[in-house]
Amino acid sequence: MLSIWSIPLSEVPLWSITVSTTYGDNLSKAYKSQDDIISIFKDFVEFLENQDNVQKFHPYSPEYHGVIRCGRGVSPKPNLNEELYERLLQAHVDTTYKLPAYTDDYIRGVVNSDNLMQFKRSIRAIPDVDDKEEDIFNFLENIFRGCHKLYSTSQKLESRETAFNDLLIFSFLKSVSETISECVENCKAEFEVGETPLIAMKKQLDDTDEATLYYADGIIKLYGVKEVEVLLLETSSFFGCTNNAKKVLIIIRGSFGTLAMIKTIADIFCFGPLETFGKVKILFVHAAGIMYSHLPMEPKICQGWPNIPTLVGRLSGH
Repeated sequence: MLSIWSIPLSEVPLWSITVSTTYGDNLSKAYKSQDDIISIFKDFVEFLENQDNVQKFHPYSPEYHGVIRCGRGVSPKPNLNEELYERLLQAHVDTTYKLPAYTDDYIRGVVNSDNLMQFKRSIRAIPDVDDKEEDIFNFLENIFRGCHKLYSTSQKLESRETAFNDLLIFSFLKSVSETISECVENCKAEFEVGETPLIAMKKQLDDTDEATLYYADGIIKLYGVKEVEVLLLETSSFFGCTNNAKKVLIIIRGSFGTLAMIKTIADIFCFGPLETFGKVKILFVHAAGIMYSHLPMEPKICQGWPNIPTLVGRLSGH
């Protein structure tokens, strides 16, 4: 069994431009050591392996296959132990990595633009900087160009899923992959779009039947690192779709997709140290719902689910 926990990233307004992480080396005040976190995961493994509990799990549920879904707004019902689930949530702490102060003037100049023409001009007004700082400004420029495309379009976002992806998802994930490729030497990260086959799933199923392939809306792949897949995108229909049944189905589908991605990485780097494997993060990006809202219970346009191995279960191909 590969035991995994998944935590939705905190939703933040676009202009705050911070990156949220999950547990990692950060513990809440309620948990003073890494041993406390390991204890929680061991309790979860025992819970998931208990045959009385297993018999209650649906065969298609993540819990049946040793996957823990948790996070703000995610209910432990119907399968998880609520007390144990609450302990896991209490152990979580958010860490934000703010952009360097030297980007403030550039960002302020863009977001304070009075109209789209000035907005477009301000995007190009990148200061003279060194190579390392230039990577950050290139990332910001790409993000703002995606915003300009969104603000200036005549298309209706609600018209179809392709418009949703093109205007609100693809351009920003492309910016992420390009930045990774520039900052991590020889990783050759690229974002593939449009019914992209998830090779990790094919490898885990050992299936050559093209009809059974898992097709994703987008994948970030590291072509320079054994072509491993590190991000999976799934979009639940058109912008503003309220079909909750489809959203739930996509979340479960994405859980199994990222599970296959992590297992494939374990297979490829089977001689790597466990400490390194424990730092692996595979991201499932789920695009669904409506635009960002400050109301905590309102549906959000996008959630990111980092899936990480706990290293306290058994790792196998089943």
